[in-house]
Formats: sequence, structure tokens, C-alpha cells
Amino acid sequence: MVRHTGKNYLTLCEVQVYGSDKKAVAYSLISKNRPSSQSSEGWGGKPSRAVDGNTNGRYGSNSCTHTHNQKHAWWKVTLNGSYKINKVVVWNRSDCCQHRLNNFEVLAGNHRCGKIGTAHASNT
Repeated sequence: MVRHTGKNYLTLCEVQVYGSDKKAVAYSLISKNRPSSQSSEGWGGKPSRAVDGNTNGRYGSNSCTHTHNQKHAWWKVTLNGSYKINKVVVWNRSDCCQHRLNNFEVLAGNHRCGKIGTAHASNT
């Protein structure tokens, strides 16, 4: 789950989760085209856009999600299995509004994996 720690819009242009099942040794992209959801949807920013494989940061490219302006806006992907997660890369919007992604955290289950204060184009 990617969750805003304050109140703002949440716009994600790609979320790449890398991991492996318990048998595999190598890590691979496990989030692409998986089911996803978010706290609200604004301006046609469907949650599935964050796992479509397109990291284009321009909102008009139809590859970014968008929630309404709300406290603790969130987005999540359902992996349908048990995985060892190696890293999560969150891609920010590049055409405007990059500051909206400031102050977010990444959670796997109930465990916080990371927290970002100032967001960049891509955040690991």
C-alpha cells in the first residue's frame, strides 16, 4: 500500500513491486497488471494505471492514478500470494504537482517498509 501521511491528492504514475515467492531465488516484478484499488478516484485516474507498466509521468498520457484531496489517501495492489518483497519503486507525476507526493509511506501488510519526505521522479 502507498499511503499519504497528510492531506492531499495522491497521484501515482507507476508502482513497481519486486519480490519472489518462497521458492524463487531471484527477484522479479510482481505487481504488473495485478488488481489494485484506491481510497477515491478523481479525474479518471483509475488505480490500475499504477500497474500498467508505463512510467510516463504526464497525466495526459493516461498512466497516472488520481484520488480526491483527502486525509491519508491510499492506493494498494493485491498480489494474490505470499512474497518476499525486495523493493518498491514509486513513480511520481512529472508534468506538474510533484509536491503532492511528498510525505508518503509504503506498507506491506501492516508493516511499514519505507517513508519518503520529499518525493522525486522515482522513489525507492
